[in-house]
Amino acid sequence: MEEKLTEIEIKNMRVRAILGINDWERTKKQDIVISIQFAYDAATAIEDDDIKNAVDYKEITKNVLKFVENSNYFLIETLADTLFDMISSLKGIKKTHVTVEKPHALRFCDNLIVRRSDYDE
Repeated sequence: MEEKLTEIEIKNMRVRAILGINDWERTKKQDIVISIQFAYDAATAIEDDDIKNAVDYKEITKNVLKFVENSNYFLIETLADTLFDMISSLKGIKKTHVTVEKPHALRFCDNLIVRRSDYDE
């Protein structure tokens, strides 16, 4: 069967979590926005039209949101890297791209965005 590399994108999941280095950031949860993209060979799922052969992105979303809500990182880079490793390690995942945003983290800026990806490798 010919490979059918298929990309899934889950965009703008919103969660509140402890993230930052300032004293107030260590006690007050802040808005975090997460987007993930991943690619997998969906040939069998497409041919069978059966969820059992597809990556369960609903389950991935639930796990990411639960993990981030309970996380406690100082650096946004660490959170992005941890999520990247979490998604990349799932069975069948061939490429991963994770974006973590911290709205209003910097003065005079809408957003701080950190990306971790192996799409360009």
